[in-house]
Amino acid sequence: MGMVQASLSNNASEERFSTYRPSLAMRKKEATEEEVLQQTSGTGQPKAEVVGDDEYDFGSMLHGTEMSHDFRFRNAGDAPLLLEMGDSSCKCTVGELDKTILQPGEETDVTLTWSAKSVTRDFGQYANIKTTDVHNPEIKLSIFGQITEVISVVPQVLRLDSISDTEVTERRLMVYTYSEDIDTLKLNWTDDSTDKLVELTQSQIDVSEITDPDHKNAVGAYEIKFKLKPGMPLGSLGANIQLRTNHEERIGVLEIPVRGRAIGSLQLVGGPSFLPDRNLVKMGNISQSEGRKVSISLFIQGDNKKDIIPEVLSVSPPEALRVEIGKPTETAKRIHYPLHFVVPKDAPETHFDGRSSESSGQVVIKTSGALSRELRINVQLDVSK
Repeated sequence: MGMVQASLSNNASEERFSTYRPSLAMRKKEATEEEVLQQTSGTGQPKAEVVGDDEYDFGSMLHGTEMSHDFRFRNAGDAPLLLEMGDSSCKCTVGELDKTILQPGEETDVTLTWSAKSVTRDFGQYANIKTTDVHNPEIKLSIFGQITEVISVVPQVLRLDSISDTEVTERRLMVYTYSEDIDTLKLNWTDDSTDKLVELTQSQIDVSEITDPDHKNAVGAYEIKFKLKPGMPLGSLGANIQLRTNHEERIGVLEIPVRGRAIGSLQLVGGPSFLPDRNLVKMGNISQSEGRKVSISLFIQGDNKKDIIPEVLSVSPPEALRVEIGKPTETAKRIHYPLHFVVPKDAPETHFDGRSSESSGQVVIKTSGALSRELRINVQLDVSK
């Protein structure tokens, strides 16, 4: 057994870089086949070492950029060491080796290059370098890090959940930049009808004060304060905060969705046909010959509940949909009004998929009395033959 192991140790280099597979040194014409075999068939042993670490953390990389890192190899043995590029992950490129034959004590660099084109946030890639060190015949080099956009917003969607129509609502967002030349933010609220109720302010934060571990490598940071004043129309809120920079032509306009529901003395409640987070009544697929009726409930509460009288302000499409307010019933705490959504028989063909406010039918309920409010309801309906 000892004789076999000694034979394999002494002949490993010759077998790995024989005439059946020319070594990189031979292909680069650094040495002939005879010289390669002569240098690797002595009595000494090469020893491959990576100076430093065989892993490298790129940290944060901008999407679409490219970065490289040099790993330094050293021959710490007493015989020539041959290096050969092995396999690598498909997204990692190994640069051409500067030297493929290292004499004892010599060093050379191996360059790994990574292009941040993945859609995933975290990345990790590798490349293998083959050596004639029998104790370390293959060395795995690894790179890893995170891919970031030029601008990152936290949170990406501002969710307000249920907000009072009579109270101030405040929230906070953070904007992190990863490019030194981005130094201006312009904020805009996309809903003109509620623009007077929204205040957007910003302040720049010193990068040393960043506490979010996911953005510790940001080169700039801004705090955005969102303030919503009382008076928001009841129902779902679906506007956006637009964010522009001094490099709008390069990175475009970012939009931060703001989602929530304004509630107060009025509250809509329904069964499976009503989606409260979107204030959406689902009428489904309706045959013209049959029509359909779907009912939900409007509850009015508070000290002035008896003074708040609902009425239908508008319905769209009026030719295919009508809304009726039923007779109220009263308890100690609230008044209940049934709301009937009716598609009559022989209604014209109508198609509203309800996926957004723009692709939905619209119903506006207005209340009179001390608390005058408008309640907007989206409607999904598909009327066909």
